[in-house]
Amino acid sequence: MKARNILGGILIFFGILMLTAQLKIFSFPFDVIDLWPLIIIFFGIYEMFRKRNSFFGGLIIFSIGLIFLASSFDWLHGGFWSAFWPLLLVMIGIRLVYPQFYHREINLNKCRTTFQENLEDRINISTIFSSTKNDSKSPDFKGGSIAVVMGQSIIDLRASTLTPLGAFLEVSVVMGTVKMHIPNNWNLILSGTPVMGSVENRTFQVNAVNDSSPKLTIKYEVIMGEFVIYN
Repeated sequence: MKARNILGGILIFFGILMLTAQLKIFSFPFDVIDLWPLIIIFFGIYEMFRKRNSFFGGLIIFSIGLIFLASSFDWLHGGFWSAFWPLLLVMIGIRLVYPQFYHREINLNKCRTTFQENLEDRINISTIFSSTKNDSKSPDFKGGSIAVVMGQSIIDLRASTLTPLGAFLEVSVVMGTVKMHIPNNWNLILSGTPVMGSVENRTFQVNAVNDSSPKLTIKYEVIMGEFVIYN
């Protein structure tokens, strides 16, 4: 299932829930807005099962969402940070003791040549509460996916070449920032809807770009975040 379907389903769920609360169709013993951490929780579940090597990252997102939810309902005596730091220590410990669990593609070393091509031609980035920078130099870029939750990701594609059939890139941003640089001779097609966020296309195209040129198609979901594209 694509990330936009997940985020769309979450927005529909929250919209219906808040509407029923406002119309007093149902009476809730809590403020519906306190359920906002469910966005992070559902996103974490999606990441856990989206790809084999994304399970641990999804687990971190899921756990942080649970802490935010508990903090919203005052279930944590010391607040969010009182539970966050112990969780962080546990996650670091698991990474040190079981590195293959944290980054499972290490187990694919015997097939490095086959999977290396995919890793070069497709980018798959998941960022939570951190900042990442990715410089792609693929001679046959096909696209991939970028997911950022409360963090920042900078992607530089200016040294890459689009595959002749074009590339498809899926971008999901929740309370974070994605900054992307692309060559000025690429055709760029953007589609999506920001929700309490912003999407800016600051690129310019050279005269050599025409309808027959390879296209980079980006479908985005931006919720309370920012997505900016530069040359």
